[in-house]
Amino acid sequence: MKQLLYILLIFVLFSCREEVNIELDNSSPNIVFEGLITDNPGPYTIKISKTSSYYETNTENGISGLLVTISASDGVIDTLQEMETGHYQTTKLHGETGKTYTLQTIHNGEVYEASGTLQTPPIFDSLTYQYNEKKVFREEGYYLHFFGKTPKEQINYYRWLVYKNNELFNTQPEDYLLASDEFIAASIEDLEFPFAFEANDTIKIEMYGLDRPIYDYYNQLIELLFSDGGLFSPPPVNPTSNVQNLTNPKNKPLGYFQVSSRVSETVIIKKN
Repeated sequence: MKQLLYILLIFVLFSCREEVNIELDNSSPNIVFEGLITDNPGPYTIKISKTSSYYETNTENGISGLLVTISASDGVIDTLQEMETGHYQTTKLHGETGKTYTLQTIHNGEVYEASGTLQTPPIFDSLTYQYNEKKVFREEGYYLHFFGKTPKEQINYYRWLVYKNNELFNTQPEDYLLASDEFIAASIEDLEFPFAFEANDTIKIEMYGLDRPIYDYYNQLIELLFSDGGLFSPPPVNPTSNVQNLTNPKNKPLGYFQVSSRVSETVIIKKN
């Protein structure tokens, strides 16, 4: 009898299959901006693309043929040149502290615009390293220590990018290094980066001064990347872009237009 029940159970499991077709959202694509203006020499590149549907196999989503301009608060207007599909490059702008830069373009009859002010850059005094042996919650290796000063005329926000041997190192959500002046002293005497490196590694640290909308954008991006999609996780929401659709606010763009001060330092780690 038990053998008969077992055979019936197998029959039920393998005969009750039904093909289910899931209808995925195939709505109109969103426009996506990725742009950065700094106080370092240009040219600067603005990438403009569109989102694609699940079924689309074409991975090249750059939007070509747009008229893209960036105007500075001193009256200078730069018309960007398209260097490759969807990649637009400045021709004469040079980011300067205190100036506001406004990006504008038109796509499908809708006007998109974003602005940012280049804040006073922090002072990068020095970058050192120290060897630490393996401990609980700490890997063995060389750890970088940052010394510098931050301007206190206003609340500033920062992001650090770490490059190891010319490749971006801190790419994971838990490695995004963001900070606010609210929690950083004017004089940074010994800020340790939480990464272990090896002898002969070439490490470059870039420190970007952010305005509040971009700082919020990165924090929302971290929350999105950390979402596991579980039962108790909030529904995923795209980070709020600082690019606005002036013509049709309901058709919100994605991405960012970042205007930042930038300081950097490079060290080659030598064995103690």
